[in-house]
Amino acid sequence: MCLIGIAKSFPRLRSYSQVTAVLQEKSRYILLSLFLPPTVTGYGHLVHLLKEPAMLSSARPTRRAVISAIGTGLIGGALLFGAAATATAQPLPEPPVPPPCTAAEMARVMSGVTFDTSNYLTLHPNVNDFFTSLKGQPRDQIRDQVQRYLDANPAVRDELQAIRQPSVDFRNRCGVPETP
Repeated sequence: MCLIGIAKSFPRLRSYSQVTAVLQEKSRYILLSLFLPPTVTGYGHLVHLLKEPAMLSSARPTRRAVISAIGTGLIGGALLFGAAATATAQPLPEPPVPPPCTAAEMARVMSGVTFDTSNYLTLHPNVNDFFTSLKGQPRDQIRDQVQRYLDANPAVRDELQAIRQPSVDFRNRCGVPETP
């Protein structure tokens, strides 16, 4: 409510200082009434101050606005300080630890590579037929034939290298020599 409205509702108050003094006094009682019900012993005499026509129409919206502002401030502060406390309380996550260089880990990696190679050969019968035809030949001849086949089929070479990459990574990380 503006000062002009209050001055009209209290015609005997003519100066700005008188209006300000009345407003200060009324605001104290309004703030008290926000937190204490008017029926509390000792505050019953304040009820008549809130029932004046000028104050009655604006007391309830003012009360709601003040309570809303206080509640919003409390919630905002709790979120701000809660987030700050959470952010400072948690240490930075540690970088991921590489898998150990154990025989068990090597067996796990190799079994995954073997499984994926088996699936690839099953889905590509012509590649499966080529590698099956190498059975029983000397090792040096097998190496030359595989190299020629992979040079002639670069897509097969790239796909098989992608399947074998976990094995290569493990061997490089753990210093395990490549098998011939």
